[in-house]
Amino acid sequence: MTICQNDLEQFKKVPGLIQKYYIVEESTGALSGIYLFENREQRTAFLESDLAKGIPERYGVIPETLRIEQFDTAITMNIVAA
Repeated sequence: MTICQNDLEQFKKVPGLIQKYYIVEESTGALSGIYLFENREQRTAFLESDLAKGIPERYGVIPETLRIEQFDTAITMNIVAA
């Protein structure tokens, strides 16, 4: 979590990044990230950036476990609690 906290400012500067979720798998404690970008081009630019390329080493990812999946948004629903 210290690395995540230290990286917050860098991720705030990523062009087109709308939101980043740091998620932890309950059973294993494995840390993952979910990134929401304004468009595909900005997502692609990020994935090709030094910041993205350095994630596996910085976070201690076992190379054969690294999985990157890309999705397009079909429907967005925001629920606001009253």
